[in-house]
Amino acid sequence: MAKVIMTCGKICSGKSTYAERLRREHGAVLLSIDEIMLAVFGQNVGEMHDEYVSRTEKYLFGKSLEIINSGINVVLDWGV
Repeated sequence: MAKVIMTCGKICSGKSTYAERLRREHGAVLLSIDEIMLAVFGQNVGEMHDEYVSRTEKYLFGKSLEIINSGINVVLDWGV
């Protein structure tokens, strides 16, 4: 059975570094809000930041279910 591993912590506390380590240790797919936000929206999202984060979380949640149902572990680097 596939595992879902979630990170939790304050901003800039090392969650992404830890999530990457977990990805390697568990042979998992890493789904990172920050990675997607920067790649798609860049640095200047302004007042739309919270809306974009919400949309990205919903998208990645669906993808995480697909991945888990395929039997692959997932690390969610969302700062839950």
